[in-house]
Amino acid sequence: MQDISKYLLILTVILSTSSCITNDETEEFIIDPVEYYQELNVSYGNDNDQVFDLYLPANRTDETKVIILVHGGGWTSGDKADMNDFKDYILQNIPDVAVVNINYRLADNTRQAYPMQINDITAIVHYLKDRQSEYVISNDIGFIGASAGAHLSMLWSYAFDLTNQTKMVCSIVGPTNFTDPAYLENTNPVLQEILTHCKTYPLESAYQFYLGLLFGGNMLKRMLPEHNDFLTYENSTDLINDFKTYLCNNVDEIEKIKFIENVNVSYKLIKKLFDEFYDTLKHPVKIRLFH
Repeated sequence: MQDISKYLLILTVILSTSSCITNDETEEFIIDPVEYYQELNVSYGNDNDQVFDLYLPANRTDETKVIILVHGGGWTSGDKADMNDFKDYILQNIPDVAVVNINYRLADNTRQAYPMQINDITAIVHYLKDRQSEYVISNDIGFIGASAGAHLSMLWSYAFDLTNQTKMVCSIVGPTNFTDPAYLENTNPVLQEILTHCKTYPLESAYQFYLGLLFGGNMLKRMLPEHNDFLTYENSTDLINDFKTYLCNNVDEIEKIKFIENVNVSYKLIKKLFDEFYDTLKHPVKIRLFH
């Protein structure tokens, strides 16, 4: 009888311990709105690129606004890490807003950028809305996008924000509409010549334009060293190799000669525009991103 009682006592202790562990493990994690909170690589979809980094300020309320950062990369490359300088600046200088630094699915030969990337932004906005009470944030959102990310930010805000949540869009060199009269009827003869050439020879112009950005970025690093953190262009080897591969696989010998000739024309035109731009840097003006 004593042995049975001893075993029953042991069993009771084990069951009680198991019950405690289960309660602890299933207890819901609550994010304290008084404390600063960050979470990296929050998944909002099944693809590896469908993640974002979340930064929630301390002492937030249901009126805390959200800034969404959207990286560039020609819709085919780039990463949310490219926007870390902006993220750090906002956290330091605008500490009462939440920041969401996003990745999105990149376009390739099998996946078109549109509407895939717009759908990703919609998914992120819905994700935040569904967790509004958990994160203690408002429905008010703003976007800061760079290059292709700026294009996506503007496109989503003006065409796909069906509930008018967007209160601000900051476009950093975002492409918009190159059929606009501001481009086509501009008074700069060099820019007009470039636009006409680009329309006739888009691939050659794109190739030389990217080389120009690489060249220009390195020049700016030397001329404006205080802005080096924002000028991250590297060498042009990968770009040149990619175009060599494209030419070998898709263009015959005669077309290659024409391609090279048109690239040289693009180079001369874009160099003129860069020369004009460098002239304005003799007395560079520093621009504040935020006030």
